[in-house]
Amino acid sequence: MAETSKPVYCFDTSVLLAWFKEEKDAPLNEIESLINDVHTGKAVLLVPATVVTEILDVNNSASEQLEEFLERDNVVHCDITLPVSRQARKVRERGATLPKKHQARKIKTPDAQIIAVAIVYEADALYSMEPKHHSLSGSKIVDGLVIMSPRDPSGQMFLPGT
Repeated sequence: MAETSKPVYCFDTSVLLAWFKEEKDAPLNEIESLINDVHTGKAVLLVPATVVTEILDVNNSASEQLEEFLERDNVVHCDITLPVSRQARKVRERGATLPKKHQARKIKTPDAQIIAVAIVYEADALYSMEPKHHSLSGSKIVDGLVIMSPRDPSGQMFLPGT
C-alpha cells in the first residue's frame, strides 16, 4: 500500500457483520467511530476478499450493506494475491509449530488470509471480535501485527495521525 499519513484499518468478518446486523453484544459505538473515520476520509479501510465472500454467504441484508459500503473511495478491496497467499501460509505454519504451552493452534485458512492481507497491505491494526485472534497480536506468528477489538481510534498512539 502506498505511504499514507492516514491510519490504515483492516476489519475481519466479525466486525462488519456485527455492524451491519447491529448485534446487541457488539461494541457498536467503537465500530461506528472507526467507520466514521473511514467515511470522513481520516482513515483507509482494507476489506479482504475473504471477508466479502464470508458476508455474501451469510445474509442478504448484510450483503446489500456491504456492496454499498465497498463503493467508498477510501475502502480498498484486497484480493487474495500470490504474496497474500504466501503470507497466509507463513501465518498458518507459524501457528502450527508453536509448543503447546504457547497455545499452538491451527489457524484456519480464511483467518490466515485476512491476517495476511493486513500484513501485506501494511495495516496499522486488524480489528476483530475474536479473542483467539487478539492473543496473536504483536507476535511473530503475525509479523508483529496489532490485532484488537474495535475501539475508538482517538488516542491510539500506534496509529499515524492520532
